Amino acid sequence: MNSQVARFNKITWLIVALAILPFSACKKDDPADPATNDCRQGVYDIVKEWYLWQDQLPQNFNPADYDTPADVMEALRYKTDDRWSSVSDLKAYQQFFEQGKFVGLGFGLHRDVVGNIWITYAYADSPAGRAGVKRGWRVSKIGGVSVASIEDVNGAFGPNEDGYTLEMTFLRQDGAEETHSLVKEEVNINTVLHQEVIETSAGKTGYLVFKNFIETSRVELDHAFATFQAEGIDELILDLRYNGGGRVDVATLLAGYIVPVGADNQVLLDYLHNENKKSENSSVLVEKQGGLEFNRLVVLTAGGTASASELIINGMRPYMEVTTIGSATHGKPVGSYGFSCASEFAVSPIAFRVANADGVTDYFDGIAEDFASSDDLTHGFGDPNEAMLQSAIEFLETGSVTTSLGRAAEAFGQGVTEVLIRKDLPELNSY
Repeated sequence: MNSQVARFNKITWLIVALAILPFSACKKDDPADPATNDCRQGVYDIVKEWYLWQDQLPQNFNPADYDTPADVMEALRYKTDDRWSSVSDLKAYQQFFEQGKFVGLGFGLHRDVVGNIWITYAYADSPAGRAGVKRGWRVSKIGGVSVASIEDVNGAFGPNEDGYTLEMTFLRQDGAEETHSLVKEEVNINTVLHQEVIETSAGKTGYLVFKNFIETSRVELDHAFATFQAEGIDELILDLRYNGGGRVDVATLLAGYIVPVGADNQVLLDYLHNENKKSENSSVLVEKQGGLEFNRLVVLTAGGTASASELIINGMRPYMEVTTIGSATHGKPVGSYGFSCASEFAVSPIAFRVANADGVTDYFDGIAEDFASSDDLTHGFGDPNEAMLQSAIEFLETGSVTTSLGRAAEAFGQGVTEVLIRKDLPELNSY
């Protein structure tokens, strides 16, 4: 290898956090000076060549003026539109996106407007999942300290290290208290958090809660839709409220299971690069998968619905009726290629815009919901009384959503939520 900066295979990513591609051999013209063993120059060279907002880069820039590669990226980032370009640990991200693993306790958290912290989901094969921790439980103590008195909640969870033990106290939905001593380990992610078939007056309805577009999702999606096909579902509710995106090829697989057969081999998205990289512009076609045929799709959305999840919504609207229920999505109509530097850093600048077959590409403010509803942590996934699912079923049965539905969560502060962001983890809101 003649360079310290290596280009990944050209698998592209749309994710709210940094996304990393599988490692491959270096190209001969890869940037960075191999003698320096310093990725600061490498980050600058990558950004200068590939960055979508190339015309906004600072003049007379010297990477040596900055302490770390991440500092270089932050100084180069066009802050008006770019919230995502970053540099991070290569090993952790390859582990997450290729193997579906990360070191942690295995649950997601939301903090409500009055400071309560709620469990949004727990991975089945994780310390939290095996301890029986459920969506809708409230965290009352971390390390024996009341949540109300903890200023730095992220710090209270301690280092992201295998074997680190943390005592946590939870309030269950029935008001009972449980304390568990949880040990951090390598968590195997199940990206299908929940699936079932619900009988409605609109017909058999498949309900799928999908968390990440990663390599291991393929088997899970294949199994989920094989089950739906065996059950003969007529409608589909796709719950992407916590899905921050991931691999475009996995998103294309999911789209293939959903789009009508008439959309087979049609454009799902177009990649649009900077002026000097127009030769890289290309289209991604969707290939119809399985034997299910839907005339419409209902998607449950929230501020955590981002990137590849937004691609599903925007990319399929030219071919079928797509109705969003919840709140506006994150707003990320752009994506990245991945680069590695010195086998240590993952370098992921925003490199392209995405557009659907109708040319729709500008949703930096998010994709607005068609019907408002709130994330209701008083009920589990699949409970027909859970506000967002209830709203979706009502829409399928009546074609509309009453204003009284989807507001149950607001009574205890869930109408507006703050996502707890742990920057050293490969997910937006998992621990």
